[in-house]
Amino acid sequence: MMQAVSSHSERSVHGRLGSEGDLAAPIAPADAVLNLAAFYDPHLTARYVVQPELRDVIALCSTGVVLVSEGYVQNVETQNALTLIRAHWRDYRHMQLVPYQVILDLGGDRVETREDPSAMVNWARQILADAAAGHVSDIHLVMDTAGRRGTLLMRFYGDLREVRQTKLHEAEELASVIYGVMAEEGEGHYNPAAPQKARIGNANGHLPGELHGVRIQSMPLLGGSMMVLRLLPVDVGIVGASLEDRLRALGYEGGQCQSIGELIAFSSGVTVISGPTGSGKSTTLAAILKSIAERQAHRNILTLEDPPEYRIESVRQIPVQGNDWGGYIEDVMRLDPDIVMVGEVRSEAGALGTLQAANTGHLVLTTVHANSAWKILARLEDLCPRPESRALLFDHTVVRGLAAQRLVQRICPQCAVPLAEREEMIPESEWIRLREILGAQRLARARWRGMGCLACNAAGHPLAGLAGRTVVAEVVTTTRELMQIARTEGVRAAEQAWRSQAGVITIGRHWLMKFANGEIEYASRGGLDLVLEEEVGIPSGRTAWLP
Repeated sequence: MMQAVSSHSERSVHGRLGSEGDLAAPIAPADAVLNLAAFYDPHLTARYVVQPELRDVIALCSTGVVLVSEGYVQNVETQNALTLIRAHWRDYRHMQLVPYQVILDLGGDRVETREDPSAMVNWARQILADAAAGHVSDIHLVMDTAGRRGTLLMRFYGDLREVRQTKLHEAEELASVIYGVMAEEGEGHYNPAAPQKARIGNANGHLPGELHGVRIQSMPLLGGSMMVLRLLPVDVGIVGASLEDRLRALGYEGGQCQSIGELIAFSSGVTVISGPTGSGKSTTLAAILKSIAERQAHRNILTLEDPPEYRIESVRQIPVQGNDWGGYIEDVMRLDPDIVMVGEVRSEAGALGTLQAANTGHLVLTTVHANSAWKILARLEDLCPRPESRALLFDHTVVRGLAAQRLVQRICPQCAVPLAEREEMIPESEWIRLREILGAQRLARARWRGMGCLACNAAGHPLAGLAGRTVVAEVVTTTRELMQIARTEGVRAAEQAWRSQAGVITIGRHWLMKFANGEIEYASRGGLDLVLEEEVGIPSGRTAWLP
């Protein structure tokens, strides 16, 4: 039984397979693709007949070639079907792996059941619009080939929640449309069997007004694949706002804003911001750069990013291709920069290039993954073990500032309830410790997340009772004395010396300040363990650093 293939499908086959390897013979226009569901051998029992669902991933060509989607060749069902085909299809010649999209484009019975591509694009656009309106930071699309289903999840204010489930082929076609049709940068075909990354810009009108881009990353999984979309908002803060206004809007305290302002007033040296993935580091850097660019138009500001997350006027943003960050930094130094932002330090070459740039008359901003401000030095020390690198690392005129931040959920002040009304929700030992640290008067101001209201969201909504997220942070201005301690006694000793200084705000203390003011709830992404990790042994009532 033969199936005719449209001229569009025929062109797709010839155009796309040529780069993958030539077929044994040309595909005939009139009978190019066999109906896989009709593959039948009278000697086989019914339970061994090839499953119709595999039409998604296997195509039988009249040339005797079996085309198999790269992402599914290791599946048990696919292997069983291939065994049967090799044994019982008398025209079989050889198997060829192709991208998943190629089989979708082949035609045959699959065309009759395939979703309309324009409808899939509209669905993808609607998903992005709903996510942007709902303050979603990331969208996850998970394809479970064993369970034959797809799952759509969204991250609301840091919490990942399932939004809906779909049929497997719908999820796969959605992923294929997002990568192959909507993305402006990528490899052309969506391949669930290999890691891929791309980006959606707004050149083709796919994005809602709140977004200037979407970063795409896909990855094969055991028993399926997944695609994650990072949403990139249009703007950071209000045009013309001061640096302090922008940083306070993110959640920084006044003294921390002043410290950051002093750090970027230097003409050279590097300030490093750390935090886990999704902690808002890029947002903070963008706010700083935007403030500088609006007030210092005479300065040449260059960024190295993979990819640029925010479009910043008057800043020359360079997308990094590959992993040669050290080479890019060397090239940027020849572009006469005043300020350089390196998106992330992740290698020895990148770390050394960043330190050398900071040591040669350039103001540098960058990020690393570390759990606290002082652990930035430990991370850079791991990346730069050579003596000449250590000399730069522990020089306070080279490494000027260290900052660490996390994002925590901010509760709605309109429907929040006093913490005392939810005392039973907190383990007794932790409640006692809170009273010791804060005292009864401050603890009385603490609040618990409400059930939702008109000011936030109705009860039952994932964001009910929440009013966004806010930064908890610590900012260190290095000194000769602190860096001397770090070099001779270790980073931990320098951190302890810094903590002992009057007025220091650590991440844990910042969390306590916001908690005591009723801005965040007890269970907000880390809770008391974030404080006790720092403040073990803190005497009862020692809260002079709290407002």
